[in-house]
Amino acid sequence: LKSSFKFSETRKRRKDGKYIMLIFDVPVKNIKARNLLRSVLQNLGYKLFQQSVWICPFDVFEKTEKLLQMYSLEKYVKLFLIEEL
Repeated sequence: LKSSFKFSETRKRRKDGKYIMLIFDVPVKNIKARNLLRSVLQNLGYKLFQQSVWICPFDVFEKTEKLLQMYSLEKYVKLFLIEEL
């Protein structure tokens, strides 16, 4: 499964080898917030794992939290650190 996700190696991977998993549930009426969230995730290096579930091997956990707060998206999102896919 891990090999099916191609990540750019230009970003710094997490030293602990863990992945960030982000799960979101943005109401349909907030389509702009949903689109903004997807854009933020893509820019940070996240890849779509399945609908509303994104993963990232890069060291961007704190940056993700800050951006979610900055755009008031944290109420729609759960963040996890996982050891393997």
